[in-house]
Amino acid sequence: MAEVQLDGKFWLPTDPDHKVPGWVTFSPTAGGSLTLLDSFEGIDDFDNPRPDYNRILGESIHGGLTLDDCRLEFLNPFQRRQRFAVGKLLNKVYYESGEAVEADRLVTRISDLMLWVLDGAPELGFKPEELAGGNIPIVKRHSEDIDLGNGARLNLIHGLAHSFNMGLTQIRSTATPQFEFDAPVELDAALEHAFDLLAAVTVAADRVVAFEDVTFSHPDLLMSDGSRRLAVEVHQQWRAQADPNRRQLDSNRAAFTYGQLGRGDGLRRFLEAVRNHRALTRQIIRPLYDTAPTVQDSFFTRVAALEGLDKQQHGDGLSLRERLERLASNTGASFESLVGDGDAVARWSKRMVKLRNSIGHGDPVPLHQSAAELYEMSEAAYWLFVLNLLVEADAPAAVYTNLTTTTRRFIFLRKHVRRHY
Repeated sequence: MAEVQLDGKFWLPTDPDHKVPGWVTFSPTAGGSLTLLDSFEGIDDFDNPRPDYNRILGESIHGGLTLDDCRLEFLNPFQRRQRFAVGKLLNKVYYESGEAVEADRLVTRISDLMLWVLDGAPELGFKPEELAGGNIPIVKRHSEDIDLGNGARLNLIHGLAHSFNMGLTQIRSTATPQFEFDAPVELDAALEHAFDLLAAVTVAADRVVAFEDVTFSHPDLLMSDGSRRLAVEVHQQWRAQADPNRRQLDSNRAAFTYGQLGRGDGLRRFLEAVRNHRALTRQIIRPLYDTAPTVQDSFFTRVAALEGLDKQQHGDGLSLRERLERLASNTGASFESLVGDGDAVARWSKRMVKLRNSIGHGDPVPLHQSAAELYEMSEAAYWLFVLNLLVEADAPAAVYTNLTTTTRRFIFLRKHVRRHY
């Protein structure tokens, strides 16, 4: 999703007659900012309680704007300028003060999703008779319906798209996730399902992926002529932006493929596991999305996620070392292939506890405790969490085979992590 800037006039829902010129910018990595060339407050208002700035409305040449989760960042009382941080931007629609933002459909595109599902996607090639006379069908697609429970479902739409360039026709595969709900739900609840899929693809592709765009619709939101639904653009700080110049995803870079996972049914089970541990899954992948995480922060974050996972599965009452060993025992030989067999899991767990205590309790960090050790032990914690998700999702044997014998990052880590315990 690219950075956007929209110029226009802005006002508070409680004072629609006082419109102020300005512009709003939104970056998927840095978030949003609204800059006003005037102020919502008059000189005489500075001693009075501030207005509610949580929601601000606007109008650009493209239509209405709703800015949510706004907070005042800067105020110049002499030039009467204001600047606000913006948490969420909805393009092409107004929502009045207190009005709920709801959707019964949410559509997104995720970078690398098409390449990840390529192994296992239905074949949609054109037959010779379909291309007779130089004609190209306008659309060709196949939808996999994945039940997410509680009236929510994911339609994973596989398609073929074509474009024309300098007299040449290019045909490419597409994969579009479309989330649908039996009844309208709050937009934030719909976005949670999109984040679950983003996390699942991040883990499966073993790389940072990003939303390329996000839109939602509602039965009551129609185009001005009433002909069809209005697709409302959603801009939020997604924390990542797709890099168009990075290397193409292939099977030995991914942890496992869509086909190895079991296609739609396997993805359904994996999404259920992610949803069951939604906050912890985001916590375990957070260091991948932070722009400059320290190895200490990454390590501590992931150890805490493992501890939380075991608590969710079994409750309180065990030491961290026992929790780590129990999580490792859940995965059988898969985690042992990373850290070693015999008593390697016990030695790894003991070392993890010692490192956690040194960082978390403020003990002096030993000179021999290198950044490489913290990084590699943190990566082992990441894979232990992922393997437990896969066990909960009843992943096929092909997933574990690919992960432990083909995935480059897993194999690289196996060669280095064992020297630390």
